[in-house]
Amino acid sequence: VEAGDREISFQTEPLLPDLKPLPARMDFRILYVRVEGPLDRSKWEHAPGYKRFYERDTPPTEPKERRAYAREVIARFVPKAFRRPVDKETIDELVDLAEKSYSQPGVPFEKGVAQAFIAVLASPRFLFHLETAEPIAPGQRYAQIDEYTLASRLSYTLWCSTPDDELLQLANRGELRDR
Repeated sequence: VEAGDREISFQTEPLLPDLKPLPARMDFRILYVRVEGPLDRSKWEHAPGYKRFYERDTPPTEPKERRAYAREVIARFVPKAFRRPVDKETIDELVDLAEKSYSQPGVPFEKGVAQAFIAVLASPRFLFHLETAEPIAPGQRYAQIDEYTLASRLSYTLWCSTPDDELLQLANRGELRDR
């Protein structure tokens, strides 16, 4: 079936046909219609934006490779969402969460990774601009904010979004204040 608008019709039949008299008029209210398809997976297309997160069209089937690919996807996403580097333990917990989900029968790989993304997006480290300061040096009146906090402040001031790759790389190298 080609994409586009379609007209859907239906017919009703009484549950008890022998019951007389049947009402002359019946009103129906359709709450929703659900159409599924195509059922043939080879005809499925990825959702818009799929390539922003996943580099492959299909995830690996072997469990170790699948876990490694989940780690790749999650490890790319989380530092951008948290606006700073993330420790290995946090990534491990998120990969475990994704694996626990996508390992269940009938659950696609992407849905498992989405569970990890949901955990990230519900985290205070994503929802709030958590700022850290460097220790106060002798002779300083105030502590300086760290490079990642500075990158976040700049990005939200300039383009109302998370720091891009260049800002995060400069912050990672400690060169943001040099620019």
